Amino acid sequence: MLLTRTWMLILITKFGIQVQHAMTWIKKTSRWVYVDTDSNQSERIEQWDSNTEETEYRSYFEGDRYSYDEDDDTLFIEQDSDPLFPENPNKLFADGLGTNLDEYIVSYQGTEQIEGKEAHYIVFEDDESEIVLEYWFEKSSFYRIKEQTTSGDDVTTETISLFETDIDYDGDSFRLSDVISDDANVVKD
Repeated sequence: MLLTRTWMLILITKFGIQVQHAMTWIKKTSRWVYVDTDSNQSERIEQWDSNTEETEYRSYFEGDRYSYDEDDDTLFIEQDSDPLFPENPNKLFADGLGTNLDEYIVSYQGTEQIEGKEAHYIVFEDDESEIVLEYWFEKSSFYRIKEQTTSGDDVTTETISLFETDIDYDGDSFRLSDVISDDANVVKD
């Protein structure tokens, strides 16, 4: 995700399908990121797992980290903590690609249609074809919209199915107030 303006709120919803030893499960992840004009970052992540049929909620807002467990109906608040992603995730991803350039054979495979968008398709493959990293970047914005990792028989695919930059900002959503029950236990440390 590229944050080109410091005041935008971004929602990314992606679906990950993981196949491991003939077992398949799906993870749906929604992530909101808000960076204000002073570069203060707020984040919220919701991750649903088809294996457990549970949703995990995590967020970071005004120096506090929140996590909510629906089964226990408990909100955990870690005060004065570090952000969920201390560094810009785009920088971490770009740094990782730079490392891959040194360790993998890189090939450009042209363009493909992903989720109705034309995307550049790039493949990183190690010398023995044991690990294959595939990335699709939306052609006009260069946002990463699909990623697939193959290691032996294990395959993980993530597809960004929704990307929005024009979203109304609501600080309460970063406190998870829209998912927490009125009777939830609150644990602060």
